[in-house]
Amino acid sequence: MTPQADPTDGMLDLLLFSGTTRSSLAVFWLGVPSGLHLRNPHVTYLRAEQAELVPLGEGGTVWFQTDGELAGRLPARLRIEAHALEVLVP
Repeated sequence: MTPQADPTDGMLDLLLFSGTTRSSLAVFWLGVPSGLHLRNPHVTYLRAEQAELVPLGEGGTVWFQTDGELAGRLPARLRIEAHALEVLVP
């Protein structure tokens, strides 16, 4: 979903989806296999060393995902931790 993502560059790749309807979500997911989701008017693609995510309104809880897994709720502060994971390959 984030084609510029590189696990070694120390940067966060953030894909923000602002659509609010089921149809906009369907259009988003249908575009993912071909990369057309990046041209979706409801998508913002950002790269940063750190990010602070805050909800825009006073509505209910806003959850966020990291790598497709539920990670928490807003507000949240994200950053890359260099060399936080060691991978051993036999």
